Amino acid sequence: MICIIMQNIAFILLIIIISAIFLLPANLFMFIAHSE
Repeated sequence: MICIIMQNIAFILLIIIISAIFLLPANLFMFIAHSE
């Protein structure tokens, strides 16, 4: 039971990390575009 919960936490963290990696360059690009 605990193992399943740990797997879910790891999966959620993986999704958050992947989304952060994809979103950060987009946010930086928008920020640079607005700064111009």
